[in-house]
Amino acid sequence: QIQRETSKEFAGKKAGGGGARASSLGIQWFFWDLEGWAPFEASDNDDLESAHQEGLPEVELGDEGKMTALVSQRMQRDLVAGTERMLLRGSWYYENDDGLLSPFSERIAEMIEQT
Repeated sequence: QIQRETSKEFAGKKAGGGGARASSLGIQWFFWDLEGWAPFEASDNDDLESAHQEGLPEVELGDEGKMTALVSQRMQRDLVAGTERMLLRGSWYYENDDGLLSPFSERIAEMIEQT
């Protein structure tokens, strides 16, 4: 099942069930962790989407400015630890065998938009 993110649910939530709030902008940003794509909190998500829409190359995340996101490169840097992790801008989702929603890659989402 393919679906657009309209119900404010995202990866890790049951399809059709009441999930956590995604973005007020209708897009959910994710970071890659050991278990797969994990969603950003609403405030960081909105900051990432605003930076994306405005064409800003990077944005600070979190209250303490310890993280920065290189928006166009889809990379997040931890300025203290010196580590990086991938980012994904989610707009279309598929339901896994276990009923959880996961984001399509941005390339696949663009193809869906064009059809």
